[in-house]
Amino acid sequence: MKRIFLLIIIVAVAAACKKKEPPPPPPPPPPVFSPDCEVAGVKFGFVELPAGDFLMGSDAANDPQHQPDEIIHRVALDTFYINPYEITRKQWNAVMGTSSKDSKDDDLPVIEVSWDEVQTFIKKLNESTGKDYRLPTEAEWEYACRATTTTPYNVGDNLTDKDANFGKGKDNKLVVGGSYKPNKWGLYDMHGNVSEFCSDFYDKYDTVNNRNPKGPDTGVFHVVRGGNYLNPVAHCRSAFRGSRVKPDSKNKATGFRLVLSKPKK
Repeated sequence: MKRIFLLIIIVAVAAACKKKEPPPPPPPPPPVFSPDCEVAGVKFGFVELPAGDFLMGSDAANDPQHQPDEIIHRVALDTFYINPYEITRKQWNAVMGTSSKDSKDDDLPVIEVSWDEVQTFIKKLNESTGKDYRLPTEAEWEYACRATTTTPYNVGDNLTDKDANFGKGKDNKLVVGGSYKPNKWGLYDMHGNVSEFCSDFYDKYDTVNNRNPKGPDTGVFHVVRGGNYLNPVAHCRSAFRGSRVKPDSKNKATGFRLVLSKPKK
């Protein structure tokens, strides 16, 4: 009996002395998604725009420069990210492996690139970063430009040379992004400086399919938005879509900025 009791004590002591195994470590937190990227030491920043709906287009009652193809209609968009500045020559060179003739121009918006060449730029950028950057749709561009405003310009009913670079302002030259105040969402030069490519081919608005609408995938001309440093003020209106270019054409006053859809959880 004593032996049994002693054996029980020995087993109990041995069990108590046995080290407890530590609990398994918690799983690592999921990586935080960032829309930003860096290529060859050059950064590309993005601003998150909230999901929402807005009135796209214009009407004659509220905009004296209204055009017939600016049919007003309500559009709803999911959250997306957009460059706060127009893409610069430095950013273009970093992705394309090219260089500027004069490095002092590197911070100016890239120009004299075609819509087709921009698609090559985007493909290279996406391959380098693993993301899915693209040009904005017309709807995304106008939503970003308006930044909740309903007036002809995102600064009100009128645009002056203190608000944007247009009408051969600033000595008839491009300016570095950020030379003027941003809109309410922190986006610069949505009016003027360079006109900006959209992904859409030009066509009449589809006023029925109004959630994340996209223009046609085929056509003759792509829409460019925002007006540029050579344009009259009316071409800089938030709703203006009268500037159009062929996919392979390029000029000294058209550039672009990129967007990125927010990943679904």
